[in-house]
Amino acid sequence: GPIVVGSQVLLTASSGYSQDRLHILSFDAATGELQWERQFQATGRTGCHKKMCVATPTPASDGERIFAFFSSNDLICMDLAGNLQWYRGLGAEFPNASNSLGMSSSPVAIGSTVIAQVESDAEAFAIGVDTISGETKWTLERPRKANWSSPAIMPSVGDRPALALLQSSEGLSAVNPDSGEIVWEF
Repeated sequence: GPIVVGSQVLLTASSGYSQDRLHILSFDAATGELQWERQFQATGRTGCHKKMCVATPTPASDGERIFAFFSSNDLICMDLAGNLQWYRGLGAEFPNASNSLGMSSSPVAIGSTVIAQVESDAEAFAIGVDTISGETKWTLERPRKANWSSPAIMPSVGDRPALALLQSSEGLSAVNPDSGEIVWEF
């Protein structure tokens, strides 16, 4: 799905026989004119259900950058002008985190952290990545069961900062986006 940031409509796509070409595109929201397109080579597995594509996850933004996450477990950060900021091939760090139907969890950006949730029967994790450097801030082991849900944002209230909500077959976890600390579980 596309996202709108200011006057830009940003979306992802995949192409190629095995969907190993990853695309990030920016369109002018008023005219629909293509502003820029960038392409990357997938580093992880690209197999998925025939009704899906490797670009099923919706990108996220912090208002300055776009974070595109693909079923191949590639996490790409671009600035809004289309300049690559960093690229993480998470499949190299978590080689068994995939399934035959593909992955579809979309990332969320909270403060200085972008959070991706990858859950499969073989390997499952959530990761908090620094939005500027692309370095891992934290990693949480997650229940090993196929899951296509995306993290959600629980806005800050009073003195409590915003939290990332991670849903799984075992319930709901509220996570501090900066530290990865589990604040509460249900």
